[in-house]
Amino acid sequence: MARLGLARTFQHPALRLDATVLENVLLGAHSWLPGGPVAWALRLPTTRRHEREARARALELVERTGLGWAAHTRADELSHGLHKGVELCRALLARPKLLLLDEPAAGLSHAEVEQLIGTVRAVRQEFDLTVVVVEHHMGLISALTDRVVVLDHGAKLMEGTAAQAQSDPRVVEAYLGKEVGAGEPA
Repeated sequence: MARLGLARTFQHPALRLDATVLENVLLGAHSWLPGGPVAWALRLPTTRRHEREARARALELVERTGLGWAAHTRADELSHGLHKGVELCRALLARPKLLLLDEPAAGLSHAEVEQLIGTVRAVRQEFDLTVVVVEHHMGLISALTDRVVVLDHGAKLMEGTAAQAQSDPRVVEAYLGKEVGAGEPA
């Protein structure tokens, strides 16, 4: 899928915890690095040149997303919020045209969500990406989306803006429950 221009992040980051931030991010380069296992095992000059290019791009992404200080730190020494940033860098290194973010705000503090919003806005514009977000955090959805599609048990409930979704009675009922009226049991 990565070779077709699709990259994604996971709700629970899928990192190699025994590897550094940089090593984890470099895994995203597999979709565009030329050569195969033999070329990489022989460490041919062209292979080494491509490796240097991938490393430089990975370091640039890590710096841009505020993780430069942790580039050589093992992933198991970082917080959950930082793991999400590492995973975003890895996805971006794949050079996607379409980026899927699966619950990127899950488990993040308010400050981390705000930083994530800024980062996603910046990379979306800079890399001319289409970003699809699966998320329940309405602040993030409102800040990042032009259009939302709300699903309820896999069926499309509505499509429109985030503001329309927040005021749609079907969405409110599906996600917050039905309002209990006077005399009705709670």
